[in-house]
Amino acid sequence: IENPFAYYYLLRGADGKLEKVTEENFREIAQKNFADYTALVDRLGTKQFHFKNIGRLVKDYNPQSVKKK
Repeated sequence: IENPFAYYYLLRGADGKLEKVTEENFREIAQKNFADYTALVDRLGTKQFHFKNIGRLVKDYNPQSVKKK
């Protein structure tokens, strides 16, 4: 077995449902879930704002979303 582990990213949307994020649907799901953080959404697809950076993007978004509540 070359790679026995599989890691998935799941984002919980505003409706409370979990969505599996893949490289193919990353941009669509990120735009929908981070819509209230326009500075982040505007940079999706640019350097440092790709699927492989999703962990950092979520860490950047979470404090931002808490401030708005």
